[in-house]
Amino acid sequence: MEINSLLIFFILLGLSLGIFENSLVTGKTLSKINFMQALKVAFILRFAEKQY
Repeated sequence: MEINSLLIFFILLGLSLGIFENSLVTGKTLSKINFMQALKVAFILRFAEKQY
């Protein structure tokens, strides 16, 4: 399960970096927001794993 949450985290991180590359003007803010969301998702997944 640990590997799955890490995999999802890196996929989301990759997506946020992709948005950062694609958007020149608002890229920085979008990347920052997506990175925080990816961290939140990873944290929630790790917490959910501990519950089960």
